[in-house]
Amino acid sequence: MKIKKVEFYGNDNLPGRKLRPFLNSSENWLLGIVTGAGKFDPEKLEEDKQRIMYIYRNHGYLTAQVTQANIDFSEEDDSITLKFYIKEGPQFKVSSIDIAEDDEVPHEFVTLFFQLKAGDYYSQEKLGETIKDLKNIWGERGYIDADVVPQVVPNLENNTVKIDFHVDKGSKWKLNRIDITGNHRTHDKIIRRQILLEEGDILTTGLMEQSKNNIEYLSYFEKESIKWKKHRISKDKIDLELQVEEAKTRQFSAGLTYGGSGPTDGMRLSSSLDFRNVNGQGWDT
Repeated sequence: MKIKKVEFYGNDNLPGRKLRPFLNSSENWLLGIVTGAGKFDPEKLEEDKQRIMYIYRNHGYLTAQVTQANIDFSEEDDSITLKFYIKEGPQFKVSSIDIAEDDEVPHEFVTLFFQLKAGDYYSQEKLGETIKDLKNIWGERGYIDADVVPQVVPNLENNTVKIDFHVDKGSKWKLNRIDITGNHRTHDKIIRRQILLEEGDILTTGLMEQSKNNIEYLSYFEKESIKWKKHRISKDKIDLELQVEEAKTRQFSAGLTYGGSGPTDGMRLSSSLDFRNVNGQGWDT
């Protein structure tokens, strides 16, 4: 059975056109057989409810809820209509946002990375971006395991929210050794020359991320497979394992054309072979 319609009730402030693109469940259309649109998966219905609430929280509706999700079956054309019932609640503004002071980082510098400011409408997405930026601040100073926890306190009387960040910096780690796994074809030296980290140095998130990006740029490995894995070996030392998965590096194409004018009339056959990372040595031809 295919999804004929996705309907929303109670969404007085956010129209359906803003909600539909974010759902797993989409309405069937002419090219649905190609794009997968219209396919109904009951297991993803709960996830769609969470996505709707996430969108509302990005627009300041901190207490928004999807109270019900109904599935209406039509025996006439074997179709489904999904109905989401929403309780929006009030829109919240940020009354204050702050973070505990730290001896290593000036407080004025840290607050520059707040994506939300007093008077802004609350946004779950901007809160997540702020947490990521704050982790990078301490990660650049060697605290690669820094944990940033926001305390979000809503005031239901005046529809405001107070946000305070708490940081657990953790410890600084020295790099003991780098191991590379999964490179069955590519030689270690091809990968290691892209790594900016030196054994004995304090680890930083910036150098780890830049090294990862350099290796992605080679296009010799599946992008999603490139990951750092940490192995603690002592109180202040750590081994890093770089996990990769070889990608296909050969590409062949051929073509046949016929036509032309004058002396060039006739049939033409063309072919090409692209071979990257020849013998795992990083050569392309």
